[in-house]
Amino acid sequence: YSLVCAHTGSGPSGVRLRLTREGRIDIVLGIVDQGVGIATIVQRVVAEVLAIERGRISVRHGNTADAAFDLGSGHSRVTHVVGRAALDAASKMKDRLQNCAVPSSASFEERAIELCRAGPLEVLGTFVSDHGDQVPGDLSFAAYAIDVRVDRGTGEVHVENALIVIDAGQIINPIGYQGQIDGGFVFGLGAAVMEDVVLGDDGKVGTANLAEYKIPTMRDIPPLK
Repeated sequence: YSLVCAHTGSGPSGVRLRLTREGRIDIVLGIVDQGVGIATIVQRVVAEVLAIERGRISVRHGNTADAAFDLGSGHSRVTHVVGRAALDAASKMKDRLQNCAVPSSASFEERAIELCRAGPLEVLGTFVSDHGDQVPGDLSFAAYAIDVRVDRGTGEVHVENALIVIDAGQIINPIGYQGQIDGGFVFGLGAAVMEDVVLGDDGKVGTANLAEYKIPTMRDIPPLK
């Protein structure tokens, strides 16, 4: 059995939202996506807050000239930190839309036209997650139960089954979430039972490539529930 309590990433992030007269939302991110699907996450967060179809929202990865600062991908921080920045930006845009000078019955499109008379309206959403006062709200919890078989003659360990229970919070992108869980399990499995960097007596690395450095393949992965 294994229990874990870990901080869900940290550092600052910013997301720019731009509203056009056509009622479209353009989002600029400073984060580099390494496979977590952050564009999908941000699009879904903004669509939920503004109560509009996701088809109205476009997301692109900017550069240092037009994107807000972000600390980068790592430590599972992206959904949590960038998602919170997107939530902040969408909430600011929602306030502007609700408080513009149009009748209360006006549609989203009518409000966009009013707000963008002088050109597109831009807001900046930010979020900073630190290992300080915010720690109680930024923790993740999980528990593993692993069933193993040990060869008494050789000491070789075979993982037969694995069960993980996760306090995941709101799952925004189920496909990305499942990939994160499966990938994390396989990563840990490899580190625990097969991956090893061998150093020779001369200090040279003996596992110089993936022919010598063994990582899990599909045949090595046990059932995970």
